[in-house]
Amino acid sequence: MKYISLCENHLFTKVYKTGARSRAPHVTVYVLADRHAGLLKKRNPLHQKINRVGISVPKKGLGAVGRNRVKRVLREAYRRLENEYEVKKGKLIVISAGSSALKLKTPEVYTELVAAAQKAGLL
Repeated sequence: MKYISLCENHLFTKVYKTGARSRAPHVTVYVLADRHAGLLKKRNPLHQKINRVGISVPKKGLGAVGRNRVKRVLREAYRRLENEYEVKKGKLIVISAGSSALKLKTPEVYTELVAAAQKAGLL
């Protein structure tokens, strides 16, 4: 199922400040309950709550190609996470990667994302 991405800066800031945080060596997951989940549920064709996911990668130490690669890997790892686990719905999720995540492959990022999501109470 396709997720809606977070694009507004104020939502990122809100999740960073008040959300639950859990860290893995290269990936950090922030989770916050979405106040607008009910409204989005009505607009959803399947009438289900959905997660809004944002991905954050630092500019320092990475070029544009490296940042885009890390974002692609994180998106794929999150897709696998939703397909293989029962992820709680109606949340704002921000997945933040460090600059050292450029060296990692998708399975390594996936295992770190699973560990961080379990610590954050997302699974």
